[in-house]
Amino acid sequence: MTSEEQIANLEARVAFQEEAIDQLSNAMAKQDRIILDLQQALRLMNDQLKKLSEPMQEVSADEPPPPHY
Repeated sequence: MTSEEQIANLEARVAFQEEAIDQLSNAMAKQDRIILDLQQALRLMNDQLKKLSEPMQEVSADEPPPPHY
């Protein structure tokens, strides 16, 4: 293989690696956005669950315990 062929081969490999890096970077950015959205949704659901459980705790504190057989 001549040095020109070797250089062309290396340039092709570098171009392929640059494309692969760009694709991986885009995938990572997309996954980061998804993770942020999921974290926000989890916080929202956690807040809603806390709000729903507060009235239940108040009701259960006012009710006498059920009779046992």
